[in-house]
Order: sequence, then structure tokens, then C-alpha cells
Amino acid sequence: MKIGDIGGNLNLSAATSQLSTVRRLIGLPDMPAIATAATIAAKLQGLAKIDAAGGVTGERLSMLSLGLFLFGIDTIAYQEFIRRSDWRHAANERLGARAAFQFLGPGAETITLPGVLMPELTGPNTSLAQIRAMAETGDAYPMVQSDGTIVGNYIIQAVDERRSTFLPGGGARRVEFAIDLTRAGD
Repeated sequence: MKIGDIGGNLNLSAATSQLSTVRRLIGLPDMPAIATAATIAAKLQGLAKIDAAGGVTGERLSMLSLGLFLFGIDTIAYQEFIRRSDWRHAANERLGARAAFQFLGPGAETITLPGVLMPELTGPNTSLAQIRAMAETGDAYPMVQSDGTIVGNYIIQAVDERRSTFLPGGGARRVEFAIDLTRAGD
């Protein structure tokens, strides 16, 4: 059975009656109904459109790689790519005039990747734990964009995680994260 077979003809009453089948087909955890029928129907219809357009089933589409970790829809999909580059200048104070500056070379280069995970829709996600394990090694990892552009070697400086909108069992419906990376010396 293809996702499009259900998603194209799905209405809210059908989603309610077939909730466990639908949850299994789209990979939601098998637990009491957390997502509404409308949420599941919308996700199924979106998946059906991808399927109908000849989507790339079975192929991982990555946004970026850091070492062997692939950022993407099935792991962590960041919402912004924030890159800051600094250049170093030494100041030479002068009497009666503004300071003179001498260029010393490139300074720090940082990248911040903020995003949001919705475990209610995607199921349990261990990707932040994998990123933390990578950070604990202290190693620099090569960063490569999805088009093959090599950005450089980066160390993981910090991982911020903010959980909100809790379910009765204590699970978070929303997990906001930010990963701070700093370019390692060449």
C-alpha cells in the first residue's frame, strides 16, 4: 500500500477510525493519540503530493554534513544557517590622531544552526544526543554543504536544547535547539 493511496482519499472521520494504521504508515510512535486527525491528514496529504510527484523514496536528502552526521529531515533539520566571520586588526595608538590599524589575518568563524523538532510528528529523535557525543570527542569535523561545497573543519562549541509544550507523561511536543560551531585552524 502506498502513502498516496490513503492520503489522497483521507478525510477527518476516516483518519480517526484508521488512526493506528495511519500512524504506523507515516512512522509515528504507537502510543495514545497525541496528534489530531487533522494533523495526520495534513501530513499524509503532503506525503502523497511528494509521492505523486515521483518523490525520492528511499534516498536520504541531506542539507549539510558535519563529519559523518547528515543534517536532514530524518535527523535534524535546522531552520537557519547563521555564519559569522571576523578579521583581526591590531591597533597602534598615536598621539593626537586616531589609532592606526594593522591587518593580522582572519579571526574566528562561527556557524549557528537553530531549529525545532516536533517529536509528536517525527517520533523519538536521538540526533541531538549524537551531536553531543561528537562534541565530547573534541575533534574538528569537516563540514560539507549539500551541493558539495567544503565549508571547512568545525568543532562543536555548544548545543542548546529547550523543551516546551509537555504531554501528560512528560514528553515534549516541541524541542527547540541551537548548535554552535567554530572553525578550527587550518
